Amino acid sequence: MVGPRFARYETPSPLGGTESQDSTGLLIDLSVEKRFNVGKLELSGSQALLPSSSGDLVNTTSAGLALDYPISARWSLLLDTNAYRNRNPGGEQDGNNRDYVSVQPGLRHQLGEWLQLDLSYRLRYQKYTERQEDALSNAVFLNLGYTPPVH
Repeated sequence: MVGPRFARYETPSPLGGTESQDSTGLLIDLSVEKRFNVGKLELSGSQALLPSSSGDLVNTTSAGLALDYPISARWSLLLDTNAYRNRNPGGEQDGNNRDYVSVQPGLRHQLGEWLQLDLSYRLRYQKYTERQEDALSNAVFLNLGYTPPVH
């Protein structure tokens, strides 16, 4: 999808009124999925103006890659990666400017026709341009999934 973006956001000012700002630009949301005889690969990318946690709008550019590759009848290798870059739409330095990367490899075991068990590990890294420190986190997930049959 590609199209124009028109945004207006209002922020309460310390003196009791509101400050508003209009912004225009381009929205881009692209996704390509390729299914192979075994497995699938998905590539995605987007460019959008999204709200930040502080209520300001930030220009967000993202890219992603997802892989689902069966290694046997019941086991699959999974990989999900994402990268984001948030910047102030005006171009000036801002506390919301950050780079973020997430990598999540995993294994899936098909328990039955509609039930699967996933074990995955996620590593995330985040760096704000206005701060010296960065953040690194990791987690292990065990998920039980149910995919209902399609009629």
